[in-house]
Amino acid sequence: MDKNHINLCLSGQSFRIVTDDDVDYVKQLEKRINSRIESYKKRYPQMSATRCTLLAMLELEDELARAKENYEALDAKISQLRNMPRINTPAARMTSARSGQQMPNAERNLPTVPAHSSTGSTIENTAETAAESGTLVGG
Repeated sequence: MDKNHINLCLSGQSFRIVTDDDVDYVKQLEKRINSRIESYKKRYPQMSATRCTLLAMLELEDELARAKENYEALDAKISQLRNMPRINTPAARMTSARSGQQMPNAERNLPTVPAHSSTGSTIENTAETAAESGTLVGG
């Protein structure tokens, strides 16, 4: 990928950077950072540009840290959901059939529940629909 040479001006300070990132993307970052700095300058007109810049940096770092925490929590939840036992899914039935295990009556004879797919057509589904809606809780 070609290197982009970009002139930036942040908080009144001009400088040139070299990056692999798209020029428009970097210019949007520049605009958003300057917007935050300017909002602090308007709120605190007696404060120096340097202090306003530092407050904007603190605010951005706080948002980044919170976003990382949220990402990690969601990632952990996804891992937890992936490790939950599957109830009466085609894969579970195939695994049971291969191992010769019989599913308990409660799982084998679940009623069929119509569900709508994303295309709007009705599909036949069993325990998956109930589990997704929270009706059944996996062990």
